[in-house]
Amino acid sequence: MSSRRCVRILGTGKYLPSKKVLPDHLDLLLDRPKGWTRKKSLIDERSHVTTETSSEMGAYALQSALKNSGLSPSDLDLIVAASSVPEQLIPSTSVLIQKKLGLENSGIPCFDVNSTCLSFITAFDLASHLLSSGQYRNIAIVSSEIASRGLSPKDFKSFSLFGDGAAAVVLQSTTDPQTGVLGSHMETYSSASDLCRILAGGNRFNPMNPPQSYDDYLFQMDGLNLYRFAFEKISPFFSTLLKKAGVTLSEVDLVIPHQASPLALEHMRKHLEVPKTKWVEIIRSHGNQVAASLPTALHESITHERLKPGMTALLFGTAAGVTFSGLVLRY
Repeated sequence: MSSRRCVRILGTGKYLPSKKVLPDHLDLLLDRPKGWTRKKSLIDERSHVTTETSSEMGAYALQSALKNSGLSPSDLDLIVAASSVPEQLIPSTSVLIQKKLGLENSGIPCFDVNSTCLSFITAFDLASHLLSSGQYRNIAIVSSEIASRGLSPKDFKSFSLFGDGAAAVVLQSTTDPQTGVLGSHMETYSSASDLCRILAGGNRFNPMNPPQSYDDYLFQMDGLNLYRFAFEKISPFFSTLLKKAGVTLSEVDLVIPHQASPLALEHMRKHLEVPKTKWVEIIRSHGNQVAASLPTALHESITHERLKPGMTALLFGTAAGVTFSGLVLRY
């Protein structure tokens, strides 16, 4: 069972590329009738990069989080990049973010965490243990995703769903027993690992051993079967998470889900019987930002004062694997 960890969120930040992609733009690009993308995706806009890299976006988001924390970059003890797709295979994206911050000679340790869409929760969970152990004082978690580079126009639903962006959180150890992670839980079912994947780009398929199809370098998802699989598992997972945290749903002030899709979010909310007043949805203005979705939603919740000091929040979602993960924190 997960133990309580006394950590606090010092500050959050986000970065969105300036290029806003509206439904009408995608209608033209996909050669679809006007209004088709908006009707199918239910997303009003998403942002796509022009020249930005993952590390640049991550550095911008982290600079904002540091400003809101009242810290300088040199105050950090650890930088963790938590994303599904790295900027390059070697070195890790966290190293590149460190360099973008002007910390290349600081010696501040860096590493990456990848559990696809739920990378932020995994990194937050891990960081809370590291802070509680006393090994670190201030840890930055940065999720930065360029989903638009890995989408196939032939997959109309996915192509219209995803957006680019980055978000960052600065965590600090605290002696306040009322603040921190109350509990966390994670489950993975590799029997469904083929439902969401990118086959090429690693050491299995690459330029030295190319795949049979270029599409293997692009995102592939069996959305319907993934949706069905998730709904079979989510209720018992949700119950276990709440039990580990020692809270009931009525005691949770805010539920922040991974921003998968508008339809999936609404069906999930109804299935879990979460009131709309406790539910956070930002996908209509951001798109699905993969691992950056959760920290962006957390940032928006704090910025717009939906999450205030003393309140309890539940972060959760599903990811390729298939993995379910969540944590409950008192802000």
